[in-house]
Amino acid sequence: MIEKFRGILLCSAVGDAIGKSFEDLDVYDVEEFYKELPIDHFVEPHPNSPAFFQKPNETSDETTVARLLVESIVEHRKLDIYRYFYKLQAWAFDESIHRYPDPFIIKAIYDLSNNITEGFNYSSVEGILRVVGTSMLHFYSEELSQEAAKTVVMLTHRSKESIDGAIIFNDVLLKAIKNDESLETIESRIELLDSMKQKTVSSHTAKVLDRLIEALEEGYSKERAILSIGNGSFVLEALGLSLYYFLSYGIEYPYDTFINAINSYWEFGGDTDSIGFITGALLGAYHGYEFLPEDLVLNLEDQDRYIYLADKLYKLSKSMVKY
Repeated sequence: MIEKFRGILLCSAVGDAIGKSFEDLDVYDVEEFYKELPIDHFVEPHPNSPAFFQKPNETSDETTVARLLVESIVEHRKLDIYRYFYKLQAWAFDESIHRYPDPFIIKAIYDLSNNITEGFNYSSVEGILRVVGTSMLHFYSEELSQEAAKTVVMLTHRSKESIDGAIIFNDVLLKAIKNDESLETIESRIELLDSMKQKTVSSHTAKVLDRLIEALEEGYSKERAILSIGNGSFVLEALGLSLYYFLSYGIEYPYDTFINAINSYWEFGGDTDSIGFITGALLGAYHGYEFLPEDLVLNLEDQDRYIYLADKLYKLSKSMVKY
């Protein structure tokens, strides 16, 4: 189990670090700049990418916001939404350390700091990435983990789609951590997705789940899945496409799935770092992190920090299990 916790943090961070270098770029820009495709290692950020000023092995603020939650949980030995907010606040106000953060998160933090508590009807995928922390904390309880996931997401993102995304991401993460039997076959994975429609509050979410089910049933290619589900920063696009990768062949072929997910640019660009983060977290939850080449883990920025946090969070989570 501890390898799974390490896998969630390490694989999500690696996926973010690679994917951030060509986020928002279309396939033509990628093919022109990077001569060896698909991209399967840390690369220099494209000059037109949001990460143009970063080093190849550095993560973006997609990972920062999730890591701050894990740090808060580990430091205080529980989920304390106020203490997490204080961490977010300190980070948001120090613009010198920003790595192209989600503007909706920044705005929500500034508004809350000024006692503005209404609104936040945001649907960017960055709002749900922090769910990895609460899913690990309460991996033993679907009910507790769902409520915790919704709580941390609604701090900054309160749209129906973001809430749905939090629940879906959490539930699949839990099943991956437990190697649940619902992930064993394509048929059982389709049944899982179909059952999730009963938990959604947005009709849009149900439609995306239907598209995802169709993609699994018909064995869509990556390009067809991108066209059907989307690969943008809207939560249901990036999450839906990541679920397509994980559920189509991520159980059987984790490394190939990981590389395909990161390379999710197409004719209209793509949120490649978020897709890399989510797919990496799901694959890490199921397989651990050893499916990744060793050099990716060793050369990841602050890789020792992720291992430390994963180990601490595992011990804390284990102590909370009621036998």
